[in-house]
Amino acid sequence: MSAIPEGSTVLMTGATGCVGSGIVIEVLKAGYKIKAAVRNPEKAKQYADAYNKRYPGAFETVLIEDNKRPGAFDAALQGCSGVIHCAGGIAGDEFDAAQSEVDTILEIARSASKVPSVKRVVYTSSTNALTRSMTKPGHLSSSSWNDEAIEALKKPRSKPDWDWDRAMDVYSAGKVLAERALFDFVKDHKPGFVANVVNPNFNIGENIIGTPATSNSLVAAIATNNEEGVTLARFIMPQFLISLVDDGLLHLAALTQEDVQNERIVAAAEPISFNILLAVLEKLGIKNLPAPAVGKDDRTVQKTADTTRSLELLKRYGKNSFDDLETAVQRCVSTLVA
Repeated sequence: MSAIPEGSTVLMTGATGCVGSGIVIEVLKAGYKIKAAVRNPEKAKQYADAYNKRYPGAFETVLIEDNKRPGAFDAALQGCSGVIHCAGGIAGDEFDAAQSEVDTILEIARSASKVPSVKRVVYTSSTNALTRSMTKPGHLSSSSWNDEAIEALKKPRSKPDWDWDRAMDVYSAGKVLAERALFDFVKDHKPGFVANVVNPNFNIGENIIGTPATSNSLVAAIATNNEEGVTLARFIMPQFLISLVDDGLLHLAALTQEDVQNERIVAAAEPISFNILLAVLEKLGIKNLPAPAVGKDDRTVQKTADTTRSLELLKRYGKNSFDDLETAVQRCVSTLVA
């Protein structure tokens, strides 16, 4: 039995992003409808057309320009049975940017608590909420927390200009604080909904509208030897892969599986690096690729991850394993529109 009524409507943020697209497809495929909270109707139309082409009439949008405004989600949530907050609204390298993530999830929780039909709230967090570094030995699990990022932000800035490392700490701290705020809200207010969190890492998969975004755009950058994108890819690697399909299914489980309650679901399939990605692209026949990473850029994941629960949930959807890197990359490069 599903935790939310079959065929019911789910309010979702971030439905026009890379990660969001994978979630939307799996939720629609399962027979639910999605009402997407959007800030850019023009951008949203491309995605809405693509989703409705596959699942006619199952995807609609609602304009919410300021998702931190008190009551911003009240009207949109009417008639919905669940919420998926996937929008990655953290931008900047100052601590107040992290706080904005907390403000948004609490606004969603407050609005959801006023709507009796809402039974599930799912938050898309990140493995960045579990660890500050993939290159230091350790083990990631649902009980791991990246408190290091929060502590790092308490120290003075080390650079006067834009600092990528600090920006990543802001992103990570925002995810940690938002997760805790959501779980604390449920504990303190005992609303009529169950809250779950999914912690994915580097998503790769189909480009729904042909144009890559976020992590898919870095795969595309390597495949096309785009200098700026290659530089960024070298910087952010290594990571754990999660395919868009698997991430979507894990969000679906968090939304609908009756026994999944107050959980953090680790979505980390296999460790990848710049050179591992490069080798897969070469195997797929992509030509004129960039040179392999060397020296300090040739980093590999030193963490292990407990994905027992994730794999158990995927089995409920007929999968005995995560998608591998080659499968995910093939889906990405085969759906790129030049």
